[in-house]
Amino acid sequence: MTIFHGHENDIQIYFYCVPYFFPLFSIPSYLGAQVVQKDSLYSNYLKEQKPLEIIFPKNFKHCVSDKFDVLYVLDGEWNTTLAVRAYEFLEYAKFVPTNIIIVNVPNYYQDGMNMRDRDFTPTAMEGSPMAGRANNFLLSLKEELIPFVTGKCRVEIEDNILYGTSSGGFIRNLCLLTRTKAFYIIYNR
Repeated sequence: MTIFHGHENDIQIYFYCVPYFFPLFSIPSYLGAQVVQKDSLYSNYLKEQKPLEIIFPKNFKHCVSDKFDVLYVLDGEWNTTLAVRAYEFLEYAKFVPTNIIIVNVPNYYQDGMNMRDRDFTPTAMEGSPMAGRANNFLLSLKEELIPFVTGKCRVEIEDNILYGTSSGGFIRNLCLLTRTKAFYIIYNR
């Protein structure tokens, strides 16, 4: 007598896949609680108060003498959760070091309008009157945000990582073209 008539393959696939997905759900319990510090910084280059989140690795308090790398995540309100989850998984799998601080750099909104065009484009764009001020944003990162984070944390200054997507990739290109030495690794997807 067949109990799972027509669904035997579905059950086999389910039991085959569970061991692969289980680690994704168990990682947070393995990693323990990360400390998230909410902060803000006034930017003289952008003339605005920038909210920030600094996400410390679980071993931050215990490693008094260690220095930490910093991953700066642009479009932070969208990309930080993804960056944290990817880091947690890669750390669990021992593919990345355990000493990375993640800094959420969210976009600035003025009157409900996202200012990404202003911050992420190096030249003026038709149809976007605010575009073309990426140099100020880059100066804000290099001269204000990085020293701010460095002053709060034990940081390896030469190992800063910049992560940006879509228009955030313009900042990556600007860093490469102007030979900005603020970031050791620049990643864009």
